[in-house]
Amino acid sequence: MLQIQSLILQTDFLLVPSSAFVNSDNLNYFQNHTAVASAMECAVLAKGLLKFMLEKQNSESNNDFISFKALLLKNLLKAFLLLGEQYFQIGDPRFARCYLKEGLKIAEGHILTYWASKMLIALGKIDLLCNNVDDCLVKLNGLKYIMDEDAQKNASRLLSKAYTKASISKTLNTSGDFIIHGGTKLKLEEI
Repeated sequence: MLQIQSLILQTDFLLVPSSAFVNSDNLNYFQNHTAVASAMECAVLAKGLLKFMLEKQNSESNNDFISFKALLLKNLLKAFLLLGEQYFQIGDPRFARCYLKEGLKIAEGHILTYWASKMLIALGKIDLLCNNVDDCLVKLNGLKYIMDEDAQKNASRLLSKAYTKASISKTLNTSGDFIIHGGTKLKLEEI
């Protein structure tokens, strides 16, 4: 975990322009290491550790990994965001989209709306700058859905998706309503 965090710090350091350093040792370091390589190494390590953690968590009842799962996800998503931004800056929007979409998929899978929003904003910028206006509108609609003021409506839709995926109606002989803290009933909507 410390190595992953140090790689993110190294990536941030490597984003500083080389003209900011006059020492020849630093210049040689910049020529051998780039922010993209550092962020890539960070993403690979974080993804591998997350995969290992999830396999261990599924095979054992021990929940030792829960304590740092949030930090690991944050580092992984930050690495994907940095990779997407860096690939776009060096002129490769295809790779940028790949890393940002992977990050978006992970953020949506763990219901991390902050990171999903950041990925959607970055993807929208890329689409807009590449003259893909229709794709950009899709990203903006995704942001609108996340930021919608009607939280009860969004929660109902989210739980509706979970309801259809898990087939809760087969395991519970109750109504199709969910009751959340405070006694609020959420009606399931067909999607």
